[in-house]
Amino acid sequence: MTNLLIITTSLFLKSRLLWLVISTCLSLPAFAQSETTIDSVRTQPNFSRDTVQAIHLLFDTKRRGAIIVTGGGVAVAAGGVLLAQLSYAIINAVKSANGKKSKEPGLAATSFKLSLPGLFITTLGIIKRVRFSRSREAQVVSAYEQGLGLPPSLQQLLRARYFYSR
Repeated sequence: MTNLLIITTSLFLKSRLLWLVISTCLSLPAFAQSETTIDSVRTQPNFSRDTVQAIHLLFDTKRRGAIIVTGGGVAVAAGGVLLAQLSYAIINAVKSANGKKSKEPGLAATSFKLSLPGLFITTLGIIKRVRFSRSREAQVVSAYEQGLGLPPSLQQLLRARYFYSR
């Protein structure tokens, strides 16, 4: 009697399992046939306030860095010019003390050569300042809030530290 009970219970469970498998298989194609329209996805605003705050913090940080780089470049360029002036002043003083010609030609060329690294650094700072300007920040934020997404270059720059709330 117990064997009969085990067999019927086993058949009952197998039939339930078979019914579950069949109903699952029949419902899967129905899900596969449903399609989402692109218009319905675009009408829903898909932006986060955290991301907008992170964009503001990123642009603010990069602008401050651009000011530092530009100032450093100006300082290096001015230092190069002053170094050239000082070296030519020393050379002319030594030559005049020895009774030789006191005017050394080429001061402008040497000043320019010594200020080139500073001019290069200043140019990098100005480019960075233009890239992270307030107007560009407003364009990026408005495009993001309209659902257009972020440019790939800014997606790479956004790190976790920019999402940390103050």
